Amino acid sequence: MSARPAPLAVMVALAACCLHGCAPPCALDGDCPDGSGCREGFCAHECASDFDCPAGTDCGTNNLCGPPAAGEVLWQSPAPGATVEATFDADLVVSFRAATATLTVERSDVDGGDACAPFVPYQRVLLGDAQQHLTQQVVVPELRSLGEGFSLRATLVTPAGERAAELPLVGPPSAVGGARFTQPDHERTIDASLALTVAVGAVLDQPAAVVSMWVEPQGGVPGPWTALGAGVTSFDQQPVLLAHGPQVIWLDADGARCGLGISGVGESEPGLELGLRYHADEPSQLGMRLLVESAGRASACDFREPGTSCAALRETPGPDVVGEQVLYVPLSDGVVQIAAVPLAAAGYVTAVIRVSMAGEHLGWLGPFPVNSGVGEAWIAGQVVVDGGAARLMRTDQVTVGAPW
Repeated sequence: MSARPAPLAVMVALAACCLHGCAPPCALDGDCPDGSGCREGFCAHECASDFDCPAGTDCGTNNLCGPPAAGEVLWQSPAPGATVEATFDADLVVSFRAATATLTVERSDVDGGDACAPFVPYQRVLLGDAQQHLTQQVVVPELRSLGEGFSLRATLVTPAGERAAELPLVGPPSAVGGARFTQPDHERTIDASLALTVAVGAVLDQPAAVVSMWVEPQGGVPGPWTALGAGVTSFDQQPVLLAHGPQVIWLDADGARCGLGISGVGESEPGLELGLRYHADEPSQLGMRLLVESAGRASACDFREPGTSCAALRETPGPDVVGEQVLYVPLSDGVVQIAAVPLAAAGYVTAVIRVSMAGEHLGWLGPFPVNSGVGEAWIAGQVVVDGGAARLMRTDQVTVGAPW
């Protein structure tokens, strides 16, 4: 007696079973075991990360390749648990489908290492493609070790969301301590094009005879020191000069140091930015007066009459005991002479001028005391610009009345 042929439905099911490795049938992702999803009527596990998927797709929570979500970020080096030097470079691989994405590297909230070991947050906008999934390598230079045991966090933010990856590391002893910063309460990114100072607060482990603070730009000359007095145990709302670019705010209490990393980002215009900050015991007001020499011509300008040589960016209302003024000079070649002149007389006023070129910090002029009560003006210094490169030189001369 001959066998009866199998029904067509059974034959189709057997063929599908062979094709899918006899995976369980499904109608929804919920019909499948954990770590798999429903694909064409059968449970499947296609990927563990975005890098397992074809270009233009991401690995979803159901471990199937599908439309892009938040992308992926992976540490490539150093390896997890590696021993690093006091400063080191790191390599990451990122994958996303979007026109742009933002990559941030910062101290981990889980295991941040020594709190007084400064770490400057790193942030970079990556260019991508909204139509296809791109993978690219990113080198993050000159990261700081945070002690004998710490972790860093890399976060990739896209329009679809964010992904993060932790990296535990081992470094040398940090040799810092003695205080805890309370303001800002963590290392952060600040727009230096909108601020000349940052307010700082801290609590010291014990009273100190000498307490001071200053900012140290990465690869640059440290800023002026601010003395906080003797017997200090805590302080708040203490202004510290802010530079463009990566920097560390240092607090020194009888030789014990504590650092706070700050990334001073901002708009990178091609010219020269000059920021004046002043303070006095009585309400007063200073302003900058510039002499711009370029292409064989010289012209003076200030905030109220910028002409074609200067651009007035911002000024705080005055007279006051504290004030600021910022000027911009669109210059690629030439010399700029810089002076601070009294606008409202009230005795001695202490002034500092921050000098930046194309968003890069050049240095500070001052602090310098100006006797506005007798009409003194401070000829602070000059910047020589040649082919877009700038060099800052101090002058520190005093004249009565406007110098030019």
